[in-house]
Amino acid sequence: MSRPPHLVTPAEASAWLAGSAVKTVTVHRTDPEAAQDIVEHGVDITRATPDSAWGQGFYSCTISDPAYGTAEVMVAIRLQRPLVIQDSIRDAAILEDLTTRAGTDDFREAVLAAGFDGVMVHFGGNRWWVVAYHGEQVKVVLPDEDDA
Repeated sequence: MSRPPHLVTPAEASAWLAGSAVKTVTVHRTDPEAAQDIVEHGVDITRATPDSAWGQGFYSCTISDPAYGTAEVMVAIRLQRPLVIQDSIRDAAILEDLTTRAGTDDFREAVLAAGFDGVMVHFGGNRWWVVAYHGEQVKVVLPDEDDA
């Protein structure tokens, strides 16, 4: 039986990330119903909250934070040209410049107009937020058969 294209094994996730600025599997936290929908159907960006901090997109992190939901979905996000924010306070001028040049207050629209395909935000240590702006950039990573 073939599996849907949005589902990958851990080994396939490594290959998927080979050409990506994101080099590791990240975790998306949500409620159990939304997690099940993502696993069954893949990511639908139009269902994401439009006024999120970095714009309407699919958010994941290198470190799981239960504050964002009780269910985890492991994902591989391929960003080839992300806007990298090393320090959200010092880099605020970058964000303002992008929205001004694009003539919009919509951060997602401004980032895409500048030629970026998503955002990577550093929050100290090993914590990175990864924001994909297109569902096709996201693969759900199946549990390793040894873990099942």
